[in-house]
Amino acid sequence: MTINNEPGKSLTARFWVLVALSFISCLLFLWLAWEVLAEKGEWLDTVVWNCVKQWTSPLHTKLALLVTFGGTNFFTITIYLVILFFLSKRGHKRAAIYVFVIAASSILLGWALKLIFHRTRPPMPHLQLAIGYSFPSGHTLGAFTLCGVLIYITLKSKWSFIAQLASAFLLLSYACLVGLSRIYLHVHFTTDVIASMLVACWWLTLSLICIKLIQR
Repeated sequence: MTINNEPGKSLTARFWVLVALSFISCLLFLWLAWEVLAEKGEWLDTVVWNCVKQWTSPLHTKLALLVTFGGTNFFTITIYLVILFFLSKRGHKRAAIYVFVIAASSILLGWALKLIFHRTRPPMPHLQLAIGYSFPSGHTLGAFTLCGVLIYITLKSKWSFIAQLASAFLLLSYACLVGLSRIYLHVHFTTDVIASMLVACWWLTLSLICIKLIQR
């Protein structure tokens, strides 16, 4: 699998789609953050939790704990190291630098947002031990950012269109499951998870915009 770098090209329709996605996801996050600060989003958190808690069982909890591991810093950093090794081995050193910057900055961004909003975790009982602030969900942000990077690498590969589409679908589905597991384990509100999805979308599209501008 190779990654096709296309420096020097003029801005295309894809670039402006990225700009639109970045702008929309940023606006939606700001709106959701305002709703959370004003405590207007509690109805969504309550409705979703009332639906999810009906599925609570020992088996589902074990599965959720397994899935949620995919959003931990240990797991995501390990995968990023594999990606960096793979890109460096194939001679894509610039791409490796981009991945490193995106990965490191997304982790720092998640920590910074938690400190800014200071939202407490959902009330007990939790199905998993969790510490720190709740908004946004760090596991969800980590999973969506990692899967976004993997989807981009896949789409830039020489795989067939069907293989690329199937890989993107599976990666996106897994990221969504990580977010759902955080709600199921009752360590995050639904709005925390949605906010993380929006932050990941905004940060990934903004990063791609910067990369494309650098490569012009």
